[in-house]
Amino acid sequence: MKHPRTILSALVPVLMLAAGSAVSAAGSREEPGLSAIRLVAPPDSAGPLIPAFSPGTRQYTIGVNSDIAEVTVYVEASGSPAAVVTVNGTKARPGVMVPVRLTAGENRIAITASAGSKAAKSYTIIVKREIAVAVIDRFQKLTFTDPGSGFVMGYRLFVPDNYDPAVKYPLVFFLHGAGESGSDNEAQLYANRGAVVWAEPEEQAKRPCFVLAPQNPLDPAADKFNPFGKKGWTSLMARGFEAPFAPEPALGTAYLILRQAMSLYSIDETRVYGTGLSMGAFGIFAMSTEYPGTFAALAAVCGGLNPGTAGLMKDVPVWLFHAEDDPVVPVRFSRDSVKALKAA
Repeated sequence: MKHPRTILSALVPVLMLAAGSAVSAAGSREEPGLSAIRLVAPPDSAGPLIPAFSPGTRQYTIGVNSDIAEVTVYVEASGSPAAVVTVNGTKARPGVMVPVRLTAGENRIAITASAGSKAAKSYTIIVKREIAVAVIDRFQKLTFTDPGSGFVMGYRLFVPDNYDPAVKYPLVFFLHGAGESGSDNEAQLYANRGAVVWAEPEEQAKRPCFVLAPQNPLDPAADKFNPFGKKGWTSLMARGFEAPFAPEPALGTAYLILRQAMSLYSIDETRVYGTGLSMGAFGIFAMSTEYPGTFAALAAVCGGLNPGTAGLMKDVPVWLFHAEDDPVVPVRFSRDSVKALKAA
C-alpha cells in the first residue's frame, strides 16, 4: 500500500541551482557561473553537499538513500537574462525543473553556465545513490515453524558486525504492510526502508543493533479482485476498518520468532523497539498490547491502536506518523490512538 507524505515515502529531492553572470559592485559583468547549490530532500534521505558551496568550486559530492531514484535540477538565472545553463547537455530554462534519473552507485550531473562570448564554466555534482542490495544481502534469510500450529513463516535477521556475545544489543522489530505479504522472504526489505534503514552502515556505526523483519504469508485465496487476501497481522485484512485490531495467528508466530532471536543472541530485553507500516502498524500495536512489556518504544506509520487497550501501553513511548489525507488508512486511527494513550 502506498501512503502520501509519510516518513517512509520515497520522496524526490530537488537540487536548487541559481546560475548566471554575477554583477560586480561597479556594474561590470563577471564570468558566468553558479551562485548557489542547495539540496531539498526528506529528513535523513540525503547527506550534506561536500564541500559546502562556493562559487569557485567546480565539483561536489552528495549521498542519497537507496529509495531516491531521481533528483530534479532547478535552474534560476541571475545577473544576465542571456545566461545559458545546461544540465547533462540539456538546456535548462529559467524556472523549469530538469529531472535526472539515478542508478545505484555513482551518478554524475554535468552543469555548464555561459553568457555571450564569455567562456563557459563547468560544474560536476556526483550523486552517490546507496546500493541497498549490499545492505539487504547482509540480512540472514531464515524460516520458522510455529511448534503449536505448524505455521511456517519466513523472516530476515540482521546481526551487527563484530557481534560480541558479552555485549547486550538493542533490537528493532519491523512489521511490513499488506503489499509485502508473500513467500519470497524479500519484499519486506525491498519495498521500503522500514527495516533496512536500521542496518545501514551509517546507522550501525552510531547505534549497532539487531534488525528482525518477518513476512506474513500471502493468503492462498488472494486473487486479482482481492490481491492482498484476508490474512494478515490483525483482523484488518479480514474485517476491514470496522474491526481492524484483533491479533491473527501470524502475529503470534512473529512474536515467537522475536522471542527465539532474543534467546539465541545477546539482546537487551529493555531495548527492543517495534515499528510497523500500515497493516504492520496495526500489527505492532496489537503485539504490544497482546504481549505487554515486549517493546521499550514504538514507531508506527499509518496505523492504529485499539483504544480500549491503551492502558496496557501507558508507559510505552510512541511516535506516530500519518498523512491527514491518507486515502488508504483513515487518519482517524492515529488521532484516536494519540487521544487514548494520553488519556490512559
